[in-house]
Amino acid sequence: MVLPAHRTTAGLLLLSELDDAELAEVYSAARYRDRPADRPNIVQLRSELELIGRNGFAVNQERSERGLVALGVLSTEVGDSDHGRVVLNE
Repeated sequence: MVLPAHRTTAGLLLLSELDDAELAEVYSAARYRDRPADRPNIVQLRSELELIGRNGFAVNQERSERGLVALGVLSTEVGDSDHGRVVLNE
């Protein structure tokens, strides 16, 4: 199953790195011509992404699946390090 980026923790983190023009391109009306109801509210999404960028983490609370809660942190470390290797499941 493939989910839209705005419905997943990792997707939200990656989207938070985009500028306004890039986000507008990803979510252009033309891309959602056949399924307009799936296109998110861009103003609301940008607000959420700005908060994610400030806080440094994203939370998926039932965005992709009922009962699912996921927390993600964007790791930009490159190389052989221990960064980004902690995973908690409950």
